[in-house]
Amino acid sequence: MLNSEEYDFNMKLTKIHKSSKDIDWIDLSSYEEEYICKGSLLKIKNFSNDEPYVELIFFDPSDDETSLGLLILTGKKSGNIWVLLPKDAYYKDTRLLSTKWIMNNWDKWIAPGIDIEKVKFLYQLHLCD
Repeated sequence: MLNSEEYDFNMKLTKIHKSSKDIDWIDLSSYEEEYICKGSLLKIKNFSNDEPYVELIFFDPSDDETSLGLLILTGKKSGNIWVLLPKDAYYKDTRLLSTKWIMNNWDKWIAPGIDIEKVKFLYQLHLCD
């Protein structure tokens, strides 16, 4: 929970994010958990021809027919859904994604032609429920 120093007297949020220098992106290929939670981010270089990188967020569409999906966060297409992943992307019987499935299906479902070894990842384990 945010403390009172992060709000002004009108209860408007004034500070919720760390400085970009304080955010620890890792290589997706080095992520060791068996699952990926909603709220986790991908940073992909050369994702589109006219932007140096694009960030995507894993989100839960709360739809029984789909697993989590990826939403574009930055660039000209921000706000657009990139992909809704199939149910076989689930980690066991949860609404989390299988890391193994993501790695094995990267070219088919996420980013064809993008080297997964160059993808940065920011995990949000505290958002797993």
